[in-house]
Amino acid sequence: MEILLSVSFFFYVDMRVVIIGSGLIGRCWSVIFARAKYDVFLFDTISSMLPAAVADVGAQLEQFNRYNLLFNQTPADILKRIQTIDTVEKLNELFEQGIDHVQECVPEDIEIKTKLFLQLDKTVPVNVLIASSSSCIMPSQFTEQMKTRNRCIVG
Repeated sequence: MEILLSVSFFFYVDMRVVIIGSGLIGRCWSVIFARAKYDVFLFDTISSMLPAAVADVGAQLEQFNRYNLLFNQTPADILKRIQTIDTVEKLNELFEQGIDHVQECVPEDIEIKTKLFLQLDKTVPVNVLIASSSSCIMPSQFTEQMKTRNRCIVG
């Protein structure tokens, strides 16, 4: 039963995903989630990076389209599902409105990740899964102080 629930999570129709970090990994997750027809909200603390991130996502989608990898969608249709969030205040408003998934894509720095996950612990509704794109740091190292660390995964 638990396996079915976790698998069906990724087939949820009206899913709203927040991606924190608009570097290469955040851009790739944006493509994956938007291509799956989810609403994507891309946030970066350096808001000036967001236009370049969206342009790069558009270029990735054009490349996918050349190889027929967009599941009968156009790059423009997928790109419409990606919105940028340029302030922490707007990000917190989005959390209050309701989201389904947070994908963390910040640099591999334990201090940055710890600070971010402690903030997410306070602001993200408790029923929301928080996934980290960590590749080198064990999640136990940056979730140790969280009250709701049981909802954190590497993904």
